Amino acid sequence: MKVTSLCYHDVIAGSAFSSSGFPGDESSGYKLDTVSFRDHLEAIEYEVMAHRTARRPGNVQQILEGGGGRRQGCLLTFDDGGSSAITKIAPMLEDFGWRGHFYIATDYIDAPGFLNREQVRELHRRGHVIGSHSCTHRGRMSSLPVERLVREWGISKEILAGLIGEEVTTASVPSGYYSPQVAEAAAIVGLKALFTLEPQTTVESRGGCLVFGRYLMRRNSPSRVAGKLAVGHPIFCAGQWALWNARKLAIIGNR
Repeated sequence: MKVTSLCYHDVIAGSAFSSSGFPGDESSGYKLDTVSFRDHLEAIEYEVMAHRTARRPGNVQQILEGGGGRRQGCLLTFDDGGSSAITKIAPMLEDFGWRGHFYIATDYIDAPGFLNREQVRELHRRGHVIGSHSCTHRGRMSSLPVERLVREWGISKEILAGLIGEEVTTASVPSGYYSPQVAEAAAIVGLKALFTLEPQTTVESRGGCLVFGRYLMRRNSPSRVAGKLAVGHPIFCAGQWALWNARKLAIIGNR
């Protein structure tokens, strides 16, 4: 099965980078302003309409329930749980008739700049998918012992389930530090879908948990690129894969 997914973080007004999500220059590099984000959504809509075989953004729950990846459009995901999920992102998605997947680091619920409990419930009531982004958002998940991974996934999953009143079955890996053990720990606590930052469309299975790749959107990511990736354009997808792996090689070389 092949599924295309895009990863966003926060959407802010102007340059108010500290208004939503994690502070700091590194985090700011993943925050789009509202004008740029709407350009991304319009580019995705344009590409979907221009390709007869493409479909509008879909829902991972339908895949898990047997809806089939081939009948799903691009999955739009949003990491961290910053307050812009409810103030900016959800309303803009809903203008297009779409719903998003919001992955929440539960230790930060009710913290300044992050969603509060009622806002998490409100997103769920409006039809958006709520998932885990671990508890602490700390440490490289790929290097954590399995016991710590099980705690991170299990506790965050239960907190979110308690808020929305139903089982939480999906999660995303903080900062993209993925290894097979991360997915296997997610499967242990009953998670059925896990999103990484590996830029690929092929969906794998680890211990009964489906593992989805994603294409990471940054503040300077052109809207045209988002549109092309959303419909799985092979040249643009290959370009993202090459850039991602070049960065990984550079990190390894600097160790």
